[in-house]
Amino acid sequence: MQARRLFEHFSGYVRSLESTRVKMEKLLADDRLARRDLERVYEGLFLSAFTRFEVLLEDLFFGLLVGRVSCYSCDSYPRVNFQSEKVARQVILRERRYLDWLPYGKTEELAKSFFRGGRPFTRLDDGEKSKLQTSLFIRNAIAHKSTYSSKIFTEKVLGSTPLAPRERTPAGFLRSQYRINQTRFQLYMNDVLAVSKKVCHR
Repeated sequence: MQARRLFEHFSGYVRSLESTRVKMEKLLADDRLARRDLERVYEGLFLSAFTRFEVLLEDLFFGLLVGRVSCYSCDSYPRVNFQSEKVARQVILRERRYLDWLPYGKTEELAKSFFRGGRPFTRLDDGEKSKLQTSLFIRNAIAHKSTYSSKIFTEKVLGSTPLAPRERTPAGFLRSQYRINQTRFQLYMNDVLAVSKKVCHR
């Protein structure tokens, strides 16, 4: 499989999330859905997108490592040859049940150990990594709902952005308008798609 196919699959998944979002907004407009229920939908869609993004990173990493995935434009060369993906996972995971791919620095660190120059995972610039980090702050605020994650969300994401009170929660923030005809949810989906495309192919 070519790496760009992984991106295409991920892109299709994100489009399906957007389709769900639009349908739920219409239900609210038709008074067939409560605002709080719609906010839960936004939270679920956002978590789903970044869970699938981590799956993409893992599939690309192990696929390139064992030759299951090819990427002619990635300039990717494994430092270690593994006979099978099962062996590669046993060596890399060790006693862990899973790998952490976010914050993105964890992906880069692992990639530098197993690929020359860490490529293609080290292609992202500081701006792109900063956008991913902001998304992670939002994800953590949704997933953990702790005092600490809420504090970080308020400080790092909301900052001094002028917002209505109902837009100062993770769900309300994602649903708020970034510009005409674009919510912040759509903005972050576009960001993660751009990052995924850059990692999977030029």
